[in-house]
Amino acid sequence: MRIDAHQHFWNYDSERFDWINDDMAALRRNFLPEDLYPILQASQIDGCIAKQVDPAILESIRVAGILEMSIYRWEQRLSMILVTTDDFSFEKKAALDLANPKVQEWEAFLGQYQINLPGTPSNWRWALTEKIFSFSS
Repeated sequence: MRIDAHQHFWNYDSERFDWINDDMAALRRNFLPEDLYPILQASQIDGCIAKQVDPAILESIRVAGILEMSIYRWEQRLSMILVTTDDFSFEKKAALDLANPKVQEWEAFLGQYQINLPGTPSNWRWALTEKIFSFSS
Protein backbone atom coordinates (compact mmCIF):
# COMPACT_ATOMS: atom_id res chain seq x y z
CA MET A 1 0.00 0.00 0.00
CA ARG A 2 1.30 3.46 -0.94
CA ILE A 3 0.24 6.41 1.23
CA ASP A 4 0.84 10.11 0.56
CA ALA A 5 1.52 11.42 4.05
CA HIS A 6 1.03 15.15 3.69
CA GLN A 7 -2.10 16.92 2.44
CA HIS A 8 -3.79 20.24 3.09
CA PHE A 9 -7.41 20.89 2.12
CA TRP A 10 -9.17 24.22 2.31
CA ASN A 11 -11.95 26.43 1.09
CA TYR A 12 -10.00 29.48 -0.03
CA ASP A 13 -10.65 32.69 1.89
CA SER A 14 -8.45 35.70 1.05
CA GLU A 15 -8.58 37.05 4.62
CA ARG A 16 -7.80 33.74 6.28
CA PHE A 17 -5.06 32.88 3.80
CA ASP A 18 -3.56 36.36 3.51
CA TRP A 19 -0.07 34.80 3.43
CA ILE A 20 -0.74 33.64 -0.16
CA ASN A 21 0.92 36.41 -2.15
CA ASP A 22 0.93 37.10 -5.92
CA ASP A 23 3.84 34.67 -6.44
CA MET A 24 1.56 31.89 -5.16
CA ALA A 25 -1.56 32.93 -7.09
CA ALA A 26 -2.15 29.30 -8.17
CA LEU A 27 -3.04 28.54 -4.55
CA ARG A 28 -5.87 31.07 -4.51
CA ARG A 29 -8.58 28.46 -4.95
CA ASN A 30 -10.28 25.67 -3.03
CA PHE A 31 -8.30 22.47 -2.54
CA LEU A 32 -10.62 19.62 -1.59
CA PRO A 33 -10.41 15.80 -1.56
CA GLU A 34 -12.10 15.57 -4.96
CA ASP A 35 -9.22 17.64 -6.40
CA LEU A 36 -6.67 15.23 -4.99
CA TYR A 37 -8.36 11.95 -5.89
CA PRO A 38 -7.50 11.91 -9.64
CA ILE A 39 -3.88 12.78 -8.82
CA LEU A 40 -3.66 9.92 -6.33
CA GLN A 41 -5.16 7.51 -8.87
CA ALA A 42 -2.81 8.61 -11.64
CA SER A 43 0.16 8.24 -9.29
CA GLN A 44 -1.04 4.81 -8.07
CA ILE A 45 -1.24 6.04 -4.48
CA ASP A 46 -3.78 4.16 -2.35
CA GLY A 47 -4.60 6.89 0.16
CA CYS A 48 -3.48 10.00 1.96
CA ILE A 49 -3.26 11.44 5.44
CA ALA A 50 -4.67 14.91 6.07
CA LYS A 51 -3.91 16.12 9.59
CA GLN A 52 -4.31 19.87 9.54
CA VAL A 53 -7.25 21.08 11.61
CA ASP A 54 -8.39 24.68 11.93
CA PRO A 55 -7.26 26.10 15.31
CA ALA A 56 -10.88 27.17 16.00
CA ILE A 57 -11.93 23.51 15.81
CA LEU A 58 -9.17 22.45 18.18
CA GLU A 59 -10.22 25.18 20.59
CA SER A 60 -13.85 23.99 20.46
CA ILE A 61 -12.66 20.50 21.42
CA ARG A 62 -10.64 21.87 24.35
CA VAL A 63 -13.45 24.14 25.60
CA ALA A 64 -15.87 21.19 25.65
CA GLY A 65 -13.63 19.40 28.15
CA ILE A 66 -11.76 17.01 25.88
CA LEU A 67 -8.19 16.62 27.12
CA GLU A 68 -6.98 14.08 24.57
CA MET A 69 -8.45 12.78 21.33
CA SER A 70 -7.06 9.96 19.19
CA ILE A 71 -8.63 8.85 15.91
CA TYR A 72 -7.73 5.54 14.29
CA ARG A 73 -8.55 4.44 10.74
CA TRP A 74 -9.04 1.04 9.20
CA GLU A 75 -10.16 1.25 5.60
CA GLN A 76 -13.46 3.19 5.67
CA ARG A 77 -13.99 3.02 9.45
CA LEU A 78 -12.77 5.46 12.07
CA SER A 79 -12.55 4.91 15.83
CA MET A 80 -12.07 7.70 18.34
CA ILE A 81 -10.81 7.52 21.91
CA LEU A 82 -11.36 10.50 24.20
CA VAL A 83 -9.89 11.46 27.55
CA THR A 84 -12.12 14.12 29.09
CA THR A 85 -12.61 16.22 32.19
CA ASP A 86 -14.92 14.82 34.89
CA ASP A 87 -17.68 17.24 33.90
CA PHE A 88 -17.57 16.46 30.15
CA SER A 89 -20.86 15.45 28.51
CA PHE A 90 -21.76 14.77 24.90
CA GLU A 91 -24.87 16.91 25.37
CA LYS A 92 -22.73 19.91 26.40
CA LYS A 93 -20.37 19.29 23.47
CA ALA A 94 -23.32 19.11 21.05
CA ALA A 95 -24.78 22.39 22.39
CA LEU A 96 -21.42 24.15 22.09
CA ASP A 97 -20.97 22.82 18.55
CA LEU A 98 -24.43 24.01 17.47
CA ALA A 99 -23.62 27.52 18.73
CA ASN A 100 -20.24 27.66 16.95
CA PRO A 101 -20.38 28.69 13.25
CA LYS A 102 -16.83 27.40 12.63
CA VAL A 103 -17.76 23.95 13.94
CA GLN A 104 -20.91 23.94 11.82
CA GLU A 105 -18.84 24.84 8.74
CA TRP A 106 -16.34 22.05 9.60
CA GLU A 107 -19.12 19.49 10.13
CA ALA A 108 -20.75 20.42 6.80
CA PHE A 109 -17.39 20.06 5.05
CA LEU A 110 -16.63 16.66 6.62
CA GLY A 111 -20.19 15.50 6.12
CA GLN A 112 -19.56 15.44 2.37
CA TYR A 113 -16.96 12.70 2.83
CA GLN A 114 -18.08 10.69 5.86
CA ILE A 115 -20.33 7.67 5.70
CA ASN A 116 -22.70 7.13 8.60
CA LEU A 117 -22.71 3.88 10.48
CA PRO A 118 -25.66 1.69 9.49
CA GLY A 119 -28.67 2.35 11.69
CA THR A 120 -27.60 5.79 12.94
CA PRO A 121 -29.38 9.11 12.27
CA SER A 122 -28.21 10.98 9.17
CA ASN A 123 -26.57 13.77 11.20
CA TRP A 124 -24.43 11.42 13.32
CA ARG A 125 -20.73 11.29 12.61
CA TRP A 126 -19.90 9.10 15.60
CA ALA A 127 -21.73 6.57 17.76
CA LEU A 128 -20.95 5.49 21.31
CA THR A 129 -19.82 1.92 21.62
CA GLU A 130 -20.13 -0.60 24.39
CA LYS A 131 -16.97 -1.95 25.99
CA ILE A 132 -17.04 -5.71 25.53
CA PHE A 133 -13.53 -6.71 26.61
CA SER A 134 -10.77 -5.44 28.84
CA PHE A 135 -7.44 -6.99 29.85
CA SER A 136 -4.86 -5.93 32.39
CA SER A 137 -2.05 -7.76 34.09
